[in-house]
Amino acid sequence: MTTTQLIEQLKIKLHTYMELSDYDNQSTGLVDLLHEIRQINRHILSLFPKNDLALDQAKQLMRQSNVLRDIDVLMTETLPEHFQLPKKALSQMQECIREERDKQNQKFIYFLNEEFSGFSIEEMGTPINQASTQTELKELEKKVNKTIKLLTQYDLESKQAHKLRLKLKRYAHQLNDYYPDERKLLNKIYQLQNGLGQFRDLAQSAQLLKKLLANSDIDINEGIATLETMADKKLREVQQQARRLLTQKA
Repeated sequence: MTTTQLIEQLKIKLHTYMELSDYDNQSTGLVDLLHEIRQINRHILSLFPKNDLALDQAKQLMRQSNVLRDIDVLMTETLPEHFQLPKKALSQMQECIREERDKQNQKFIYFLNEEFSGFSIEEMGTPINQASTQTELKELEKKVNKTIKLLTQYDLESKQAHKLRLKLKRYAHQLNDYYPDERKLLNKIYQLQNGLGQFRDLAQSAQLLKKLLANSDIDINEGIATLETMADKKLREVQQQARRLLTQKA
């Protein structure tokens, strides 16, 4: 898919999201739509230099939707899979989270209506790796392996792991678009991406629950501690996988 096609697809998804929000801001369809918007937007960001000023709107779009996405993951994945609570307590928690989603969604819609001007291909610079040369492929391979090596650090913190996850996403998009036959290198990334995504979701859900229920009488401290333990375990598993990938023959 070309950059122009990606931008047009993003515009359509954003328009649909805004229309659905006006009609029913509690619709489950918003969850999938927001995820698709962020995936397309991340794809666009990955194909241009990080310092391209024309992409400032795309970066703002990610920042403005971060909390919304975290809430969606908490509601649709973390709570159903990892929490067993009495019906009343679960209902109270869900109501609290829905209220926060509604508040964050209003902020997001305001951003789209009042601050987001969008972007067009004419405003952008030249996409990276457009020539798809072997020299550029080698450079990209070095970046992938360097990122995997950084994942193996014993003192790796949550924020660092997330930044490395985003780098691997960026490299995966570049490989898929410009070097689709490099399946071995892509598979290296894919072997780590799933685990890093699970780690991020667990860690963010724990942090979000702490914030949302700080003044609540619902006692889920044990559940939050379990999420934190699971997140830590998942990150260690990813690091072990990264070490194995580095020892494999090229």
